[in-house]
Amino acid sequence: MQHDVAARPICMSVITVCFNAAATIEVTLRSMASQTYPHVEYIVVDGASTDTTLEVVKRYASSVTTLVSEKDEGIYDAMNKGIGLATGDVIYFLNADDWFVDDAVLTDIADVFAQDDRRMLVYGNVVYQDAPDGLVYGPAVPMRDGSIRELLHKPFCHQATFARRELFDRIGTFDRSFRYVADYEWYIKAFKADPHGLFQVDRNIANYYYQGRSFTQGEKTRKEKATVFFRHLMSVDMLWYWLRYIKLRGWKKKLMKEQW
Repeated sequence: MQHDVAARPICMSVITVCFNAAATIEVTLRSMASQTYPHVEYIVVDGASTDTTLEVVKRYASSVTTLVSEKDEGIYDAMNKGIGLATGDVIYFLNADDWFVDDAVLTDIADVFAQDDRRMLVYGNVVYQDAPDGLVYGPAVPMRDGSIRELLHKPFCHQATFARRELFDRIGTFDRSFRYVADYEWYIKAFKADPHGLFQVDRNIANYYYQGRSFTQGEKTRKEKATVFFRHLMSVDMLWYWLRYIKLRGWKKKLMKEQW
């Protein structure tokens, strides 16, 4: 149902999870502090860092709503903690080495959600940093016919994706049995639960460090994606997709890494 944008404002919850990120997190904190949208809470979940990460975070205390520092069981455990702490209508994850492309990102995305409460998952573009072969811009996946194959062809990047809190309430948080692709699996579940709730905006959201965990742990990532595939999508049609695309993509990434 569409509703009046002038109704209760959308509250945005931005979550940054980190561990020993003193060398990179300041650009993230500075980016968050510069956002002009007023209805936002910022949650930092630290995994009991042993470097000076907390000192850096505390320099931006005025823009940090909640800070938790304790040992966790990995990145998705930390992300789930952040979800549990969030009180906003919309949840977004900004990694400790990524940053918003400009100061109005949250303002613009909140307006997109406010225009229609059927929009459950809003996604845009990311700008790749330190990518090989001159790859500097990552367009969002265009969901032309709303098929699961399109989602598989280019899964959402969580640095470009915002989700309503009620979607987490409906399908659960990230599956901690995955170390590298729990967000990938969650987006597939979200799509299956509400394929009409996806909404694309042609807007750059964040600068994204290309060589993250999924890139550096390529083989492990591909094995986990295979598990996701057989758990959620097994069919003759999808098996052909797996053989044709996932395997070829894995070989291509390996070649790119060797050449870079």
